Order: sequence, then C-alpha cells, then structure tokens
Amino acid sequence: MLVTGFTFYKVLPSPSGNNIQIKCLNPLNVFPELNYESPYINECKRVVVRYYLTRDEILNIYGKELSKDDKSKIDELWKDYRENSGSYYVRSKTTTLGTPATDGILAGEEVVPGYPGESYRMYNNSVIPVYEIEWIETDKKGIEQRYSAVKIGQEIYIIRGKDENVIRTKDAPDKATLSINGVWFNNRGSEPYSMVINCMVLQDKYDVLHFYRDNLIASSGTVGDFINLPTLPTILGSNLSERLMKWKAYKKEGIALMDTSQEGQLNTGQAPLNTLVNGYDDTIKADAV
Repeated sequence: MLVTGFTFYKVLPSPSGNNIQIKCLNPLNVFPELNYESPYINECKRVVVRYYLTRDEILNIYGKELSKDDKSKIDELWKDYRENSGSYYVRSKTTTLGTPATDGILAGEEVVPGYPGESYRMYNNSVIPVYEIEWIETDKKGIEQRYSAVKIGQEIYIIRGKDENVIRTKDAPDKATLSINGVWFNNRGSEPYSMVINCMVLQDKYDVLHFYRDNLIASSGTVGDFINLPTLPTILGSNLSERLMKWKAYKKEGIALMDTSQEGQLNTGQAPLNTLVNGYDDTIKADAV
C-alpha cells in the first residue's frame, strides 16, 4: 500500500555510535505493510523504501557489501540503463547542422523540453532502482527481531540478516520496531483520513473573507472635498494646477482661502464657498470591517 502526503524518515546510527541520524524520505517511495492497530510506520511488520541511484552512489553506499561479480553486474546494468531505458525527451527541434531532430509539426522551432514529437531523440535517466526492505520476525524465545535486505536492479541482492542496532524501550524490551517511521491516518472505516479535505469548508470561508477584505481595500478611497473651480483664488497661481496644489496645501494647514473681490463673483460682492457641498468619504466603513 502506498501512503502519500506525510513525512517519513529513517533513523540511522551515527558513525561514532553515540548519536542517531535522521534521513527524510520521499513518501512516494515508501511502501509500508500498514499496522491497523497503530498510526506509526515503525510499528508495521514490513516496509520497502525505493531509491533511484547512480552507479557511483550505489558503489559508495553499498560497495563494502558487494562482491566482485556484483560490481561487474552493476557496470553492465548501468550500461543497459543508459542505452536501453529511461525517459524520452525532445531536447531540441534542430541540430547544429539544421537537420530536424524530429519530423513532427514542431520541427525547426525553438526548444520545448519534454514535448512529444512524432519521432524522438532519447536522453536517459541514468539511474538504477534500489529497494531497501525491512521486516519484523519473532524468534524462538518470543523476542521480535528486525531483518533487512537490499535489492539492486533485478538481479543483485544484499542479505544483511538480523539488525543489531534496534532501538527498544524499557517498557517493551522484547518488541522491535522498523528504522522507517512516520504517521498515517485512517478513520474507523479504514479509509484514509485527510486533514486538508476535512478543513475544505473552513478554508473556503477564509478565502471568501479574504477576497471580500482585499476587494474592500482595493476599491476604497479617501476623505475629500468637492471644489468649485471658478472660485479658486487666482492669486494662488497662474494656472489651474498650481492653484489647486496651493489651495490644498493651505487647506491641510487649516486655512481654506476665498477671494470675495475676484472678478465674476456674485452681484452682492460676496463669493460663494469654494466647496459648494459637503465633502465625501470613500474610505472603508466601520460596518464593513
């Protein structure tokens, strides 16, 4: 059974033997035989972890456990994987000489990595699948023991046998656990439980509220005044823009200038107010907040 969406890790003893190391694993490459009595992966009875490694990585990690024949097989396997398998990608549509690398509809166009043409130029993922297996067995004394093995490709096996570095607790010294750990969740019907799916309604509510808030902020304005342009004092400047800027500057300081002697005012000699009507307020209202 493939369990995804969670973080899995492997507990490794450090080279000094005094501490432990934690190695994070890709959930897509962890295959546990789930224990329905516990949500913890290390309490399962069997687990397989898959890696994709290059030849050099395999020799670096498992070289001391491989025989001479096994190393020769890895060299052959590496060669086969490079020449005969892997993922197909169209890396370029034309060569340096102008000959199309594909005779499909995109021949002669720009680079489109991974686009499927009608014929392909092959570039391989030069890696070899490696499987690490752990399982728990009970010996004749009734004590659980952990065993492990490694499979490289389809032919090479490393039988490690019983693991000596098994972490046990004082409460259950006869119980062994896997070195792979993580958490998985099922409901009472043994169906996968998803916290994300169960919180979808709440998340939708947050999304709507956030959209409403952002829309209010985007559409809100400021507090302002309506201004009657002919009544702006001409003394403030030679053009409209200059008079507006200066009148606004004075207004901010608490002085709204009027010029009752300005030509074109009322016959009574009195000038109407520059702001004929009350100002406006386009800021966010308290009720909306």
